[in-house]
Amino acid sequence: MASPEYEEEESEDQQDELGGSLKTQLVWLAGAKHMAVQLRQVVQTPRGAQIKYKVHLNTHTGEHMMKGHLLKSFHTNTFAVEKVYTAAKLQQLRQRLVGSSDSQHKKLLSQVSSQLRELDTDPDVFLPGGLRPLLFTDWLLAPGMTYDSGRGGSAGLRAALMIKKAPQVLIHAPKTDLMLTAKSVVEVDPRSNSKVSATASVRLQLFKAQVTSKQDLTVSVGLDLATTPLDVSSPYTVRRTPYLKVSENNCSVKLQRGAVSFLYSM
Repeated sequence: MASPEYEEEESEDQQDELGGSLKTQLVWLAGAKHMAVQLRQVVQTPRGAQIKYKVHLNTHTGEHMMKGHLLKSFHTNTFAVEKVYTAAKLQQLRQRLVGSSDSQHKKLLSQVSSQLRELDTDPDVFLPGGLRPLLFTDWLLAPGMTYDSGRGGSAGLRAALMIKKAPQVLIHAPKTDLMLTAKSVVEVDPRSNSKVSATASVRLQLFKAQVTSKQDLTVSVGLDLATTPLDVSSPYTVRRTPYLKVSENNCSVKLQRGAVSFLYSM
């Protein structure tokens, strides 16, 4: 993962280019005992605007549901995770260059060592990004709009503010990563500014590469918090549910909001 500090400045044409990803999944809902097709699309620009939507099609009833958002992200610093991965790549390059008698290699080694000193990040220690990014910085704010067809009609569209913690690397090794992430979304019904709902999530994710010669493993555990839409003058009730997802290449099993599902990514 390259840090913006080491990337060339983008041209105006490059800044306007769109990037994105499309993912299609087969989902077996264990409780409901039916199959669904799920489509996820993310479109984003280097300027921080993001359009994301998810379509869920029930193959048993033919019913469908759509959720999505349009958000504009703002942050003020280079995230620690970018520095950690850049430092790890530079360390690997330095190890390959050490001991070489080639003059070009010696010059490159000097440049790599200088970049590592500027980063001042050791990817091999616990919490390589440090406490300051974990506690005080590495926050991302994203105002915008969300949509949920399950709310019905115009009620599906709401003003929103997402507050997200950039992934914090706890442990980094050549084949292992342990990360902590967090996110909260506050939504306001534009038809009634007193109607507010909020969700929040915390995730601890372990990634293990090459568990076997052809398999990678990802395990995510966490906690989801959610409020029901309430009048701001009323006491809030918060629902807490555990989260667990275990993934092996394209196959996953997930526990979220009390429901178990099996997913296959195509």
